[in-house]
Amino acid sequence: MGELVQRLGTGGVGLAEILDSLAEAVTIRNPQYHIVTGRGVEAAAMTSLVRHGARLLSTRERSPSRILASLDEALREQSGLSLCTALCVRLEGDRFVMGSAGHPPPLVVRDDGRVREIGGSGPLLGGWEGSAWEERTVSVQEGETLLMYTDGVTDTRGDDERFGSARLRRVLAEHAGEGPRELLAALEAALDRFQTEGHSDDTGAVALRPALAGAHTARAGEHASVGAGESLSG
Repeated sequence: MGELVQRLGTGGVGLAEILDSLAEAVTIRNPQYHIVTGRGVEAAAMTSLVRHGARLLSTRERSPSRILASLDEALREQSGLSLCTALCVRLEGDRFVMGSAGHPPPLVVRDDGRVREIGGSGPLLGGWEGSAWEERTVSVQEGETLLMYTDGVTDTRGDDERFGSARLRRVLAEHAGEGPRELLAALEAALDRFQTEGHSDDTGAVALRPALAGAHTARAGEHASVGAGESLSG
């Protein structure tokens, strides 16, 4: 999988820093990242727990579903109710293996403008004992871009409505065939135009596109996991 990661603006805890780290990680290392956004001390604590917990787990565990299960157990051991969504992805050449815990589904954008949703989400992390998460293996071919995003993108407030999934798909289709950097710049511009002043939300997105033949690609079995979600503590 060729590398290019960009971020959208965010008011969340540490999201920009984590995405910058991920941009480096995809090309030179093989960690797994989960990103949690939120507000306040509780959200910052959960960010640290999920982020560092996922990185530690990834050193001995390749399965996204088992990583999610371990994070779920750790969150349920916390005092109070600690819920979060997460997306765990392992890159394997021109395909990825994913497990989702209540997270917005990734989208694959074809150069001809078609957009397909990668479904298969499981329960939130930190909620229920005995929860389980399925894994999906999805190929991303030449001429396709994988987009992963937080729900802050679709929940962005306009004058009368939210940005929404249909508007997101329309922006992606209009800029299909562009590189990940350009695609995310177009999405950020669309969010800026749509958003009502004073109603900002945490937004983050990652775009990955297969390298052209002969270019550098990830080694078979190399994995980097990207997670993004909103955390709730109570």
